[in-house]
Amino acid sequence: EEDIVSIDNSRESSSYSEENPIPINPKMPEGLVYRVQVGAFSRPIPQDLFKGFTPLTGEVIRNNITRYRVGYFTRYQNANSVKNQVRGLGFDDAFVVAIYNGESIRISEARRLEVETLGEAPVLAANDNSRTSTNTNAESSSNNSTANSNTASTTTSNNSNSENSSSTTSNSATAGISYYEELENAPNAQPVESLKGLFYTVQIGAFSKKVTGDDLFNIQPLNVNLTSGGLLRYSTGRYREIPAASLRKDEVRRIGVRDAFVTVYYNGKRTTFSEARNLIEQFGDGVFSDGGGGTNPNDDENGDSGLVIEGLEYIIDIGTYDGSVPTEIAEILLPHSDIIVRKFLDETTLQLTSGPLNTIQSARSRKQLLDKQNVLEVDIKVLYQGKEITMEEAEQLENR
Repeated sequence: EEDIVSIDNSRESSSYSEENPIPINPKMPEGLVYRVQVGAFSRPIPQDLFKGFTPLTGEVIRNNITRYRVGYFTRYQNANSVKNQVRGLGFDDAFVVAIYNGESIRISEARRLEVETLGEAPVLAANDNSRTSTNTNAESSSNNSTANSNTASTTTSNNSNSENSSSTTSNSATAGISYYEELENAPNAQPVESLKGLFYTVQIGAFSKKVTGDDLFNIQPLNVNLTSGGLLRYSTGRYREIPAASLRKDEVRRIGVRDAFVTVYYNGKRTTFSEARNLIEQFGDGVFSDGGGGTNPNDDENGDSGLVIEGLEYIIDIGTYDGSVPTEIAEILLPHSDIIVRKFLDETTLQLTSGPLNTIQSARSRKQLLDKQNVLEVDIKVLYQGKEITMEEAEQLENR
């Protein structure tokens, strides 16, 4: 089957209007098809918002968010080529999605199916758009670190070079972090523009309008970033390692954000994973952002008091799980993910703990914080000079 898409960067008007609206929830073709997602909105948009490409359709998903996609492709490389052209038109969060018999699937699975049914894709010549109707050679300079971008992200129309990974936060960006303080009833979030250093995080979504905590599933802790296109981009946690961020991503997906993905920031701006690796190799641990949810899960509780005994540690034992954490437990733990330590005991067994903490009081406070509903059966384990001891023995040490 032929690909269906038209790209025209000289077009100043849209193919759609109030009289000829963008089709919503059309029936998808049978079999495997790739599409390019160009944006998603929680409120109605002008029907002529998208210019320069057709055919465009919308799909209503959770929380009345409508995501918009363009084209139908049988080959990933053709869809990816058009994605780059769409980004060149200013929609730099565009990304490729795969659909099989009407259901979304992973790109890796789609490409396996593609090879099984169509064989290996032919090698495209430079600027070959392979059976698409187009009169543009524009290629986006946007980085491709968000190829699995959240489907709740809204369209941006900005210069992707503004997110150059090697640049530091400008004075105007630093001065502009007050944008979030001016929003009434907005979720509690840390503007990333004020953060120096590198961190991995999990993107929840980007929105053209103010959202509430309920819209974000009451996830905490939150980061927020104002894009040059005027979008509020929310993420959760700040991590030094991709595996820790990936575990957080899985938790967020289980809570309801099915397309959450890991991304990375440096000096208040989104950057690429390859650039992050280069920075770590160049600067070592000194490149990382200080503090913040997910960065230092072992810090003591705020306001901790009591005598600190050298060699005495308290570990909150949350539980050990085979495969994945049950959804009902993940929902309870999600708001506190930044103080949870995850460790794989083998390929499938995951152990969740919190700490170490330095005093009985801080350990009891942490236990109460994590298990307010008394459903987790959280235990406190005590170690003294690396060996497990009883709580009574720990109290005797602290009372000496």
